Amino acid sequence: NKVPLNNVAGKTRHMPDDFMLPDANQLSDAGMAYLKRLVPEKYKVGKPFV
Repeated sequence: NKVPLNNVAGKTRHMPDDFMLPDANQLSDAGMAYLKRLVPEKYKVGKPFV
C-alpha cells in the first residue's frame, strides 16, 4: 500500500534556523525542546518481581 504522492508532496517544512547552533552541527536548546516532545523516552527495564 503506497501513499499517493499528492498526499505528501509539497508538505515538508524546513527546520527554523534557530533550532541549530550557528557554529556547530548541533541542536540548540530551542531545537531540543521542540524535538524532544516528538521522540518517546527510552524504555527503562526494571527488575522482575520474583
